[in-house]
Amino acid sequence: MTDPELELGELTRRTIGHAEGLQAETIAMSGESAVTRFAENAVSQNVCRKELSMMIRVLDGKRSARVATNRADADSLAKALATAHNWAQLQRESAEILPLPEPQSVPPISSYEASTAQVSANVRAEAVMKAISACKKEGLRSAGICSSGWSAVAVANTKGLLVSQKSTMANFSLSVQTEDSSGWAEASSRAFEEIDIPALISVAKEKALGSRKAKSIEPGAYTVVLEHAAVADILQFMSWFGFGGLGFVEGRTFMAGRLGEPVLGENITIRDDAFHPLQKGLAFDFEGLPRQSVTLVEKGIAKSVVHDRVTAERAKSRTTGHALPQPSAEGPYPLNLVLLPGESSVEDMVALTERGILVTRFHYTNLVEPMALVLTGMTRDGTFLIEKGKVTTPLKNLRFTQSVVEALREVELISRDLKTEHSDWGLGSYTAPALKIRRFNFSSGTEF
Repeated sequence: MTDPELELGELTRRTIGHAEGLQAETIAMSGESAVTRFAENAVSQNVCRKELSMMIRVLDGKRSARVATNRADADSLAKALATAHNWAQLQRESAEILPLPEPQSVPPISSYEASTAQVSANVRAEAVMKAISACKKEGLRSAGICSSGWSAVAVANTKGLLVSQKSTMANFSLSVQTEDSSGWAEASSRAFEEIDIPALISVAKEKALGSRKAKSIEPGAYTVVLEHAAVADILQFMSWFGFGGLGFVEGRTFMAGRLGEPVLGENITIRDDAFHPLQKGLAFDFEGLPRQSVTLVEKGIAKSVVHDRVTAERAKSRTTGHALPQPSAEGPYPLNLVLLPGESSVEDMVALTERGILVTRFHYTNLVEPMALVLTGMTRDGTFLIEKGKVTTPLKNLRFTQSVVEALREVELISRDLKTEHSDWGLGSYTAPALKIRRFNFSSGTEF
C-alpha cells in the first residue's frame, strides 16, 4: 500500500496552495478500519470502511470560519476555501481568534505497524474462530469484535507549518455468556500480533463461569478492587471534565483554583503522556503545535491542566499542545491519560481484603455532578464478593454513585501492571492500573 502519511501531507499542501493570499489552515484525516463481528457463536458481519475528512479554516483579522469536506479534487478544495472565506467575513470579531502558528519542530512518535495495516479479513476470522470454538466446546455463547486499521492526520497552514503522523490500531473484545451470567475481556494494541487472544478467551470464560447463580447484596459503601477497565472508565471522565484548560479557567472543575494543593491521595500521580509506550499518541495538536507530556497530579498535589493557546492566554500560562480543531467550544483536554503504577497486583489486593467487592468493569457511566466528578453507572461481566482474602460469591450487578475525587483519596493499593483502553467516543486513550479503594458507594442493586 502507499504511505498514508505522505499522501495526506501532499493533500494538505495542495489545499493550502489554493489559499491565494488568505490566512488558512487545514486539518486532514484519513483512515481505513475493518471490523469482524460475531454473536451467538457465529461470524455475523465483516465490514471495511475507508474515510477522508478535511477541515479548512480561514482567518480574516479577528474573524474566522471553518468548513468541512470529504472531497479532495482541486475544484472542491478551492470552493471550500472560498466558502470559508465568505463565512469568515460575516462573523463577529473575537479576541480569542489568534494568528496562525509558525512552523514547528515536532518529535516523532512511532505509532504505525505495517503488519497491522495489512491484516486481512481471513486473519481476523481466524482469531474470532478461536473464541467461538473454545466457547462451543463448553456450551457457552460468544460475541464480540476483532478490528484492525490505520489512520493518518496532517495539519498545515499558509505560514508554512506542516506536521503529519500515521498510526495503526487493533482490538479484540470478547463477551462470553452462560444461561445466567457473562464474562468479558478486551485488549488493544498498535500491533495486531501483540494481542494475546488465547489469554483473553481464558479470562472471559473464567469470568462467565464464575458468575453463575449470582447473589444479591445490600447497597452501601464497600472496599472495592477495581480491575483496569473500570479504572480506565474513571480516567475517561477525568479527562473530559477534570483536566481541561477551559473548565479550569472558567472555575468549573475540581482543579480550578487548586494548583499546588492536595486534591487526590498521596499515592496518585496522573500524567497526560502521548509518548508513553502504552499510548504512542499523536505527537502534535490540531493547530500543529508539539504535544507536551504534562504532570496533572503528582503524589496527590494538583500540578497543571492542559492548555491550547486560547486557554493559556486566559490562564497566563503557556500552551501544552492540546488544541482541538479551532475554534473549540470544549477547549483542550488530555487525550493520553496515564495513572502511574504501584507495586501491587489484583491477587495481592484480594488477599489483603477482609470484605469487599471485585469489579471487572463499568458500563453506562454518566456524569452526575461535575465539580466533585460524581459518576453513576453499572458493574458488568463479573462482580464478586471478597471475604477474608478470597473471591467467594458471584454478585448481581450493582449501580454505583460515587465522587471520583473522593474515591482517589481512598486508594490503598495500586497494581504494578498497566493496561490501555481506547475511547469509543473519540481520540482519547487511558492507561490504568487496577486499584483497591477503601470506600466506594453502591447506591442500588439489580436483578441480573
